Amino acid sequence: MTEANEPEVRVPSATTTGVASRATAFEILAEAHHLLRRYAATFAGIASISVVPALALDLASELLEVADPFLLILLLIARAGVFAANLLAIAAISCALRSVFGGDEPRVVGAVSEAMGVLGRLLWTYIVCTFGLSFGLVPVFLVGAPLVDAIGAVPVGLILALPGLYLVLSLTVIDQVVVFERRRGTDALSRSWILMSGQRSKALLAMLGAMLLAVLGAALLFMLWAGAVFLLTIASSPVAVKSGLGAAVTAPAALAFLALVLAYFEIVRALIYLDIRTSVEAMTLADLRRQ
Repeated sequence: MTEANEPEVRVPSATTTGVASRATAFEILAEAHHLLRRYAATFAGIASISVVPALALDLASELLEVADPFLLILLLIARAGVFAANLLAIAAISCALRSVFGGDEPRVVGAVSEAMGVLGRLLWTYIVCTFGLSFGLVPVFLVGAPLVDAIGAVPVGLILALPGLYLVLSLTVIDQVVVFERRRGTDALSRSWILMSGQRSKALLAMLGAMLLAVLGAALLFMLWAGAVFLLTIASSPVAVKSGLGAAVTAPAALAFLALVLAYFEIVRALIYLDIRTSVEAMTLADLRRQ
């Protein structure tokens, strides 16, 4: 592929040869927005693999009597399936981005098919991280418990939140490490930790920016729902019926919004990963295609 055929990518500014300059958190957010707008249907379709089952399960949980042991077991199995669907969507979004940065048009079916090949690695990595972090937090709680009586629960909670935040930022790109580098378990964990060295503050700013945009989007969605309810006030239906009709009107928008939010967060994380690889490790687009 010649340089003239390189994909239209602004951040990270990977080239066929040479080292890209580091992107700022704002540039990463801007490029994530650009990619989401350009391939909105593809990313929303992939993210719906996670969003639709999760919403359906939440609705079923409210309608069913979970006190029944049989239904409780079915609910636990369903939640495990939703978790797997979420991991599949996360991996598929990164696979779609691989196609974008490789100069190809991303496809839902192709991305999901590729993601199926790394789903087992991703699941095992999450299991290892969950158990590892659980054991790692034991001494933190042992130290924090006596301090609650001394200085109060709120200060202790704020103090203990700092190592938790540090751990979360250190694992920001662990999904991308699994997908792009085919690592798993502790190998993926340590690789993510190394990549995020010196990059945690930028990752924090980028994720906070993404959260702010998500909150603004949720506020607009709420205003849409409230407007739908207001327009239905001219009807003689009870308030509950009007609220239900308003929810029905805005349900498709809510579903699309949740899918796009999930996609946006994963795109931001993938861009952080690619920015580190191109600016620190001099990875090129050709290297990305070969991975």
